[in-house]
Amino acid sequence: MKVLGTRHRHDWALGTVHYGRMLTGVLAPDRWYGGNLEFIGSLFGLGQYRAERAYAVGLTPMLRYSFAVGGRVVPFFNVGAGGTFTNIRGGDLSTDFEFNLQGGPGIDIFLRENLALSLEYRFIHLSNASWSTPNLGVNTSNFLVGLTWFF
Repeated sequence: MKVLGTRHRHDWALGTVHYGRMLTGVLAPDRWYGGNLEFIGSLFGLGQYRAERAYAVGLTPMLRYSFAVGGRVVPFFNVGAGGTFTNIRGGDLSTDFEFNLQGGPGIDIFLRENLALSLEYRFIHLSNASWSTPNLGVNTSNFLVGLTWFF
């Protein structure tokens, strides 16, 4: 996405592994927004194939709010911030260490009581917080598909 200052389009393949722990029981159980809060550690790696070949590896602590809708389909929203090591340059980034901000909605479609198909949109922003220039940042839209095992 060429937004928020990014000069180049950054296309990549992204893989992520999450580990989460529920922080609360159901909050506001009688309200439409009732749900629970979860802490997630997210380790990700990506291979960029356009504008140039590059990589990034990062760790992001995230908070997820899952809405308690009482059915097989459970909507959620994630938000997090962490650190990333990358060799992406091209005028948008200039350092090996960058911060990442991530967030977006998703749904878990439960296939069994403890197994769900997860579909998620995630906006990811990489920048070095103006420690070095250039620091236009990298902004991307990501669509994730995966399986979530609850234990």
